[in-house]
Formats: sequence, C-alpha cells, structure tokens
Amino acid sequence: VMLDRCLGWQGVCVEPNPHLSILLDVYRSCQVFTNCISDAGLPQRPFSDRDGKVEFYADCVPLTDILRSAGVGPRIDLMSVDVEHQELAVLRGLNLEEFDVRVMVIEVTRGARWLEVDSILLPQGYAKVAVLGRDVVYVKLEELQEKKLAAWPIFKGPDR
Repeated sequence: VMLDRCLGWQGVCVEPNPHLSILLDVYRSCQVFTNCISDAGLPQRPFSDRDGKVEFYADCVPLTDILRSAGVGPRIDLMSVDVEHQELAVLRGLNLEEFDVRVMVIEVTRGARWLEVDSILLPQGYAKVAVLGRDVVYVKLEELQEKKLAAWPIFKGPDR
C-alpha cells in the first residue's frame, strides 16, 4: 500500500479470489486482475477451501498476457511475487525478453523450490542479493552495474 498510495507508484495486482480482489480495489491504486497465473492458459480453474469445497473459479493466464493487457512495460522497476506455491508457473509465464524487470521479490516455498527459482532467474542475468525470511530478492545484474553496486566485493570475479 505504501508504494502506490504514498509514493505514487503504479502497479498491477493479480488476485483470483473475488473476496480478496475487492479489497485491492478499495485500498490499492493498482490495476486489479481477477485471474490466476499459470505458464499456460487454464480456463475456469476451481479453487477450494481446506475441506475441498469449491469456493470460486478463475481463468489462469500467463503473466506476460496480464502485463500486456495492463499496458505496462517494457521496464518494470519492482515485481513482487507471492503466489502460494506457484512461483515457477509465474516465472515460466513471464517473457523476460519482452519485459525488463529490474528487481524481483519472490516468496519461495520451503524445500528445494528456491533452487528451481534460481535456475530460472540466474541464467537470465539476475543476482540473488538477499534472503529475507521466505522472500528472496533478485536484481538484474545490469541494474547493479548502472547503480555502481557491482563494484561490491561479492560481485567481483577472480580477475578483478
């Protein structure tokens, strides 16, 4: 809320749950999409409560499609991904050649999932710069170089 309300940032919020997306409409200034995100389209995916009762349905689409519909980019300064065990589907559905995402904060589930996220982002030119509890911060190497942060000793190679 602080980034958009206090600092005037513009953003996109994706929330498939209609009971929660209405709160985004009320309290946030972002464009709200009531979809779920997947690496391939999946119409009318059911979402169930803990007892298995279907609570609602949502159309799942790749993140690239949502970003295009929102008219954002190509540069995106900050992307926050908190998708309850679907971070790989989000990343696989994001065309990083089309969208220049400078910083990503990704909530990573327990287990080896963070290695899978690394295997997607590190070869795309990102550095993992922080682990904050379950959130991992990735910054595009180009951003670090532009801001002169690549001069930090941790980014120097053996030749430097």
